[in-house]
Amino acid sequence: MKPVGSFVFIDESGVLGTGAQRFFGLGLLKLQDTAPLTEAVHTEYQRVRGALPGPASCGFEFKFNTVKNAGLPFYLRLIDSYFSMPTSHFCALTLDKHSPRFDGGRSFPTVWDAYIGYSRDLVRRNTDPGESVCVLADYLGKPKASPAYYEREMLELTGDPRMPGQVYNVCMLESHASLLIQMVDVLLGAVMYDLLCRKVPGKGTDPCKQAVARHVRHHLGWTTLAAGAIQTAPRYFSVLRLGGRA
Repeated sequence: MKPVGSFVFIDESGVLGTGAQRFFGLGLLKLQDTAPLTEAVHTEYQRVRGALPGPASCGFEFKFNTVKNAGLPFYLRLIDSYFSMPTSHFCALTLDKHSPRFDGGRSFPTVWDAYIGYSRDLVRRNTDPGESVCVLADYLGKPKASPAYYEREMLELTGDPRMPGQVYNVCMLESHASLLIQMVDVLLGAVMYDLLCRKVPGKGTDPCKQAVARHVRHHLGWTTLAAGAIQTAPRYFSVLRLGGRA
């Protein structure tokens, strides 16, 4: 049966507002047929839970920031599973808040509005003409002072004249509820880590994180994930840089 639309999974990395974290990123995974990748990721999830000792196994999630030696082989095979799927589509949008080209979110009234705005931009850039997408995003709590619900704001993309397709539904999920959101976390984390290594001397010394980023680069044949680049075949993988060059 031909899929009627695509699922879009979104996760974030870093803090968008002012603070110590220099970089912010959003990652997007788009799939028409989720079954093969879900099966492959679930296989690695079961394997890593079986390999880790009891306390570490309970509540395990694939998260780039928590990768350790014991779980590293499973993270590498998780990445392999992405690149084994012929129609995989991933895009990372990154912001360098120290760049003079970054406006500090002044284009938006609040940090929450900026998060929604960048999410809309990412979805719009990765929707094909006439395509219908359902957005499943990592849960972030709405500020009480804001009347803007993420889900409703994303649905309004359908009426945006710059939007080539339509968003037919949106849901926010805790990352533990979706292995594919966890996949986004790992791929986006690799991109953000390469960006940190390239822009901040002395940072990026964790060997496990280096190994994950290196494995993604190996599949792509790229020397870095930090620069804005696009690979359209055999699998789609792109990095969009907003607010400065690598």
